[in-house]
Amino acid sequence: MGTFNNINFTSLVTFNGATVPTAPGATELTTWDPSPGGASDGDYYQMSGTSTVYRYDSDFGILVRPEIYDFAGTKTLDAVIRGNETGATLSSRGWSVESASDITSDSTWTTFDSTSNRTGATYDAGTTANGMYFAGFLSHSAGPGSDDFLGNSVTATNGNFAYVFSTKRRTASNDPGFVEVGNDDSQIKLEGVDDFDLSTTGGKWVEVYVVSGSTTDPQAFAWIGHSESPVRFAAEQTAKGTTEWAVGTPSWGSTNHNGAITVKYCYFARLV
Repeated sequence: MGTFNNINFTSLVTFNGATVPTAPGATELTTWDPSPGGASDGDYYQMSGTSTVYRYDSDFGILVRPEIYDFAGTKTLDAVIRGNETGATLSSRGWSVESASDITSDSTWTTFDSTSNRTGATYDAGTTANGMYFAGFLSHSAGPGSDDFLGNSVTATNGNFAYVFSTKRRTASNDPGFVEVGNDDSQIKLEGVDDFDLSTTGGKWVEVYVVSGSTTDPQAFAWIGHSESPVRFAAEQTAKGTTEWAVGTPSWGSTNHNGAITVKYCYFARLV
């Protein structure tokens, strides 16, 4: 796994060169809202009960971590899934959809159900040079039938590697993590407390950051439930030559159909 630059995990004062103020005059959020009313670009917010600080990014229209806000390049929002989309809706918005009838919505959450068919949606994201960023509510709702199947995942493919974040990666545990096809040891856990169960009511806010487009130095990690530091690192993932997003079971994933993922307020973005 590659080396990250300028990280202080003890106090999180800086992260990849971005300063996190200790007292920025942040607005406290007692209930998470990724797009709080009245927010202006650069405004600070803090999730109640944590020291986790966010800044409002007008390029994306949501609150992001300071290191994402401070990115100096071009920020591109590729797609949004708000939770009221069906397979037909996603197809009309440029997603490549498999088993559209198994992508349903209750008007609040969109469910990708791969228990009977390989079900997923893939979005061609063009090119990226520096990173990819996902943020959204994820809830594990079923499966997998066996370890490491990809029926309940969000995938960021940066042109070199596919980073697959599964809401439930093993049959014997609700603990989520990064999955490498054919290798069930492809994630490293930073925090020792096992309380990231995404099957709980309402799921959790999850953020995935693929740091660079390097062909030799794969780097990606995740925050789960407003964690104060990253809680998952990805090791090298399966090689992929495209730049794309996928939800559910990727089109290139296993034909074994296991698992279901439910999502809302999901933002898919690139840092170029």
